[in-house]
Amino acid sequence: MNVLAIAFSIKPGHGSEYAVGWTWVKEIAQVADHVVVLARDAEGQKQAIEAELQLRPLPNVNFLFYELPGRLKNIVRGSIETKQVGMRRYYIVWQIFSYFFLRRVVNIREIDIVHHVTFENDWLPSVYPLLGARKIVLGPLGSHSVLPRSLGYSTGDMLLSWLAAATKVAFRWLNPLFRFNMIRAHALIGISTDTRRKIGTKRLERKFYHIPGVSIDEDLKPEPKHFPKTITSNDTITILSAGVFSRMKNFDLTIEAFARYQQVNPNSRLLIAGGGELEASLRELAIDLGISKSVVFLGWLKRHELLQMLKTTAHIFVFPTAESGGTVSLEAVRCGVPVICLDGYGYSYFCRKPRGGIAVPVVGRDQVIRDIAKSVVDVLNKLPEYSRSAFEESEIFLPARKRELLKRIYLS
Repeated sequence: MNVLAIAFSIKPGHGSEYAVGWTWVKEIAQVADHVVVLARDAEGQKQAIEAELQLRPLPNVNFLFYELPGRLKNIVRGSIETKQVGMRRYYIVWQIFSYFFLRRVVNIREIDIVHHVTFENDWLPSVYPLLGARKIVLGPLGSHSVLPRSLGYSTGDMLLSWLAAATKVAFRWLNPLFRFNMIRAHALIGISTDTRRKIGTKRLERKFYHIPGVSIDEDLKPEPKHFPKTITSNDTITILSAGVFSRMKNFDLTIEAFARYQQVNPNSRLLIAGGGELEASLRELAIDLGISKSVVFLGWLKRHELLQMLKTTAHIFVFPTAESGGTVSLEAVRCGVPVICLDGYGYSYFCRKPRGGIAVPVVGRDQVIRDIAKSVVDVLNKLPEYSRSAFEESEIFLPARKRELLKRIYLS
């Protein structure tokens, strides 16, 4: 079985979309006889892949790298290289040019399956079904939902969220290439059952498969002496959160909920790893609430540093993001750390009724803050039980599950 995999974002040793691309390619290599992977020669992806292959070779995988010509790349990305609009535009143009590149360097007649490993996008079209391959697989497919208005986002944030949602709907239903994708593909892989509702009608159900786009490293395990998580009389309760300081991730809710919890237990601290444009305002919020001495901003940590903190230091991971997903939550539960999230978002997007934590319902901002603080108390009262459940629940995110699904799809 020969597979051509297209991975726009793929970078071993990194998180987010990069990790999605790499984990899917690794599992495809476990299932297929031979794999050709097309990736970008940008943002250090080629160097990271070559370095990883020296340590852990994939003998049945050949990598091809393509990048837009420098001048065209700069025009497409513009001066907003890190912004979403520039990235999406770049993604489309890169697809078009790489399509013709593939036509030159790959004999499509020798390819059994073309698998477009999308970076969890369920609204931008793929050009690769036009290659003429025998079978087409698209996924993982997914996207963020509209921000919950009840959390008190600004009018500007809500308008942008509604505009983004409307744009996605328009691309799904008015773009003929996207509808062709849905018809032409032999398998569609969604990161949640919600994806199926977004991309089409019941006619797609027969070829729709559901599995979280992200995976957890099989080697990641809690340290035995710190598992299950427990509390002694001398322990300082440590709450951890991590990520980019963006409005969608709601670090302000985390800080306000921690301030409420500290009224119950002053012997506690909140550690926040990450950074971003809202850092100054978050620091000011901690000062205004009188908890600045108990809130520690750690800055950006290397992945192994964050994982070590989850294994040894953290009692609870609080992550009330309003995004559809969040890889760091999965790493937390794998380390035996219970997760507190928002119902329908973040970790709850993957596990609708998580046993390894609590999903707080979203009714109003004050209610969410109260319930997060209360959830911290509830989890700590049964911490060993929640810790064991978190680790057990992490089993569904191991690469073996993805491998089983890919094998079933490819053989069918």
